[in-house]
Amino acid sequence: MFTLRKMKAVIRLKREAYEKIVATLGSQKPEQGGYLISEVNGQNVKVIDFIYDFSANTSAAAYSPDTAVMSPKIGKAIASDKYITGGAHTHPDGYPVCSGADIEYAQDIIDAYDSAFFDVVIGQRRTNNSLDLRFYRVYPRNSHKKVELIPFEVIEDYDTELPSSLKATHERITYRKYDRINQAIDLEMMKNKHIVVLGCGGSQMFSIDMARCGASNFTLFDHDWYKDENISNQFAEISNLGRGKVEVAKEKILDINPSAKVKAVQRRFDNNISDEEFISLVGKGIIKHPENYLIAAFTDDFYAQARAAALSVNLGTAFLAAQMYMNGDAAEVCFAYPGVTPSCPRCMMESRYQAYKRGFKNNVTSSCSTIFSTQRVNALCGLVALMLLQYGSKTSRYGRLLDRVADRNFIQIKIAPFNNVIKNDIFDEAFDKEYSFCDGAVWIPQEPNESCPLCGGEGNLLKSKDKIKDTRRALI
Repeated sequence: MFTLRKMKAVIRLKREAYEKIVATLGSQKPEQGGYLISEVNGQNVKVIDFIYDFSANTSAAAYSPDTAVMSPKIGKAIASDKYITGGAHTHPDGYPVCSGADIEYAQDIIDAYDSAFFDVVIGQRRTNNSLDLRFYRVYPRNSHKKVELIPFEVIEDYDTELPSSLKATHERITYRKYDRINQAIDLEMMKNKHIVVLGCGGSQMFSIDMARCGASNFTLFDHDWYKDENISNQFAEISNLGRGKVEVAKEKILDINPSAKVKAVQRRFDNNISDEEFISLVGKGIIKHPENYLIAAFTDDFYAQARAAALSVNLGTAFLAAQMYMNGDAAEVCFAYPGVTPSCPRCMMESRYQAYKRGFKNNVTSSCSTIFSTQRVNALCGLVALMLLQYGSKTSRYGRLLDRVADRNFIQIKIAPFNNVIKNDIFDEAFDKEYSFCDGAVWIPQEPNESCPLCGGEGNLLKSKDKIKDTRRALI
C-alpha cells in the first residue's frame, strides 16, 4: 500500500525501464502490456522496472493480463520495498486515452491493494518501432478526481553493479573463484578491459563466460527479449521468458563476477544511435584508451554488423564478429586488432557488402540450428577474445598468440559433416579425409583490399583511426 500526500505529481522513468517498454510494446501490434515496478514518495513515482506480460490474452482491441504467469514475477520484483504503481499497454492508432475498461481495472487494483492511485500508461506506436507514452493517473472510485494526465521524464541512469547489500556477501564467498585460471590469464590486465557486445541471444554465454575469465566491464546491446522458441537453441529458460536478453545476461554476469560493471542497453543497434551516443553509452574511456576495448558483433543484422566494424576501425578498438550459416552446419568468425592485423573487417567481407548494395536480403534463420552449434561458435569466439584482450601480456598464455595468426583473421568452422553450406574446397585441402569428419576450423589468410572504403587498404589499421565523421554513412 502507498498513500497520497499533498504534493505535485511527478513520474520519472529510469532509462532501463523506458527501454524495456519501447523494446517490447513498441515492436508489436497494439494491445500488448505489462506492469510498472516503482519506488514511491507521495505522488512522486520513480519507475525502476517494467515486467512485460508476454503471455497475455490480447486481440486487436483488448488486453487481458495473464495473472497466473505475472503474479510470481511481480512478487519477486516487489520483494524489497517496491510497488506495482501502474500498467502500460498499447492502443490502436488514434486512441491514446484510457478506456472505461482501463479505468475500471485500475480502480479494482486500487481497491485490492488499498492504494491511493494506479497509473495507466497508454502507448502509441510510431513507424520506427518507438512509442509515444501518456501517463494517466486513476484515483479511487470515491475520489472527487477520477483520472488525470501526468507528465513524465526519462532519467538517464543505468544500474551497472550488483546492489551493495549483496555485493559484499557475494565477494566474501567467492574469493577463490579465479584460482584455477590465475596462471593462464593476466587477471590484472583483464580488469581494465571493456567488452561491448552487440547481440545477446545465442552469444549470451560468450559474455557470461568472459566474466568467468575475469572480464569486469561490459556494455550489452540487444533490443530483443526471450520467447519460447529461444529455449531450444539459445540460452533461455522458462523463468526468463519475456525478459530482455541483455537484462538476463547482466544478471548472470553479476552472479559470476560480483565486481563487474554491466550496462544493459535494450535497444536496437541502428542509425537511431549516433556515434556520440554510442560513445556516451560505452564510456568516454573508449576515446582515451581504445586498446582496452573490444567491440564484439553477434547480431543477425548485416547493417548492425557493418556499423560495428566501422566503429571499431574509426575508434581504434579490437573487433570480433561471428555469423552462423544455414542450419548451424558451419559458421565464420573474423577479428581485427589495430597495428597487428593488416586487413579490416570490410576487407574480408567486401563481396558481402556488394551483395547487400545490390539488394540482397538474408534469408538464413536459426531454424535447424541446435544449441551445440551455438556453443561451438561461442567457444571459438572466447578463444579469439582472449587473444585480443590479453595481447601483449607477458604472463598470459594468450599474450602472443595474436601475432601467429595476424594475417589469418578470417576463420570458417565446419561444425556438421554436411557439405551443403560451404562451397569451397578449403576443408578438403586442409584436412586429411581419413582422419577428419567434421568440427574443423580453418584460419584463412587475408590481405588488405587496396580499394576498401573503410580502411583504404593501408595494411595498418592505426592509420584509419578518426577518419570517419559519421559511421552511419559508411556502411555500404
